This record gives sequence, structure tokens and C-alpha cells, in this order.
Amino acid sequence: MLIVTVLGSIITGLATPTEAAALGAFGTTLLAVLSRKLTWTALSKVIYETRTVTATILFVLIGATFFHSFSTRQTETI
Repeated sequence: MLIVTVLGSIITGLATPTEAAALGAFGTTLLAVLSRKLTWTALSKVIYETRTVTATILFVLIGATFFHSFSTRQTETI
């Protein structure tokens, strides 16, 4: 049912892919709460893992920015 809601909202044009992803995340969270599988321990673990992945992506982007900045400055001075 959740996949039908997410894909259906994209196909019918009711939501963009980003909005549909948020709808899917909300629906998944709601299903986990209703089935009593979402405990405070599980929520804490999810938040920790999300923070770790987000920080990793941020450091990759920072490194790419520095590399780009360095490589363009090297070509401008020649």
C-alpha cells in the first residue's frame, strides 16, 4: 500500500519525487509506530546512523570543494 501511495503520487503528478520520498518516510514511520516496532532504542539508533551518514557525505562534499578550488587556482596562475 505504501509503495502504491508513493509511486502513485509521482505518476499522477500530485507530488514531486522529493515530496513522495517524504511521504514514504512519514508512512514508514507511522507504520512502525502502529505496529509497535519503533522503540526509543531503535529511534536512537536510526538517528545516530543518519547523523553518521550525513556527516560522511558532508565531509566528501567539503573535500570535493577544496579539491575543485585548488585545481582551478592552479590553472589560473599559469
